Amino acid sequence: MARSSQHVANRPKSLTVNEAILKLQDVSELVRKRGDFKATEAKRVKGAFSHLNATATDEEPPRQQHYVKFLRRLKDVAGAAMVALSAASLGQAAVYSMTDRVRTELPFKILERRGDLQNAVIESLATKYASSTEPCPSQVVHVAGHISSEVGECS
Repeated sequence: MARSSQHVANRPKSLTVNEAILKLQDVSELVRKRGDFKATEAKRVKGAFSHLNATATDEEPPRQQHYVKFLRRLKDVAGAAMVALSAASLGQAAVYSMTDRVRTELPFKILERRGDLQNAVIESLATKYASSTEPCPSQVVHVAGHISSEVGECS
């Protein structure tokens, strides 16, 4: 029992929508001034776009399922730049610790505040990280069900 109590104690405090927005604003301003993500932020962003491009399975841990669902909703509602900013600012642990209500409302609040959150640096970095994690063009399946004949270099 001590282990589960310790696990709960190590989880981040559940953020409110307003606390999350303040954190997003702070990181957005720092990234704008710095011109890049810090290494830990960049790792989160790359991971977020990898999750978005991966096929979802029910075998993923609940923590990852909540995070991917949040990222997909956020991308649909507010775009890739806000996915990058949220991944860098909040990360998987913070999103998982949010209540369902906060995870549901936050993408729409981010959309409302996008003018305060988005900047040219965030947009550029989002484009860079989103394209670096896309599947190889030769592996993309088109709507008609045919595999693309394009051959691209994938690392």
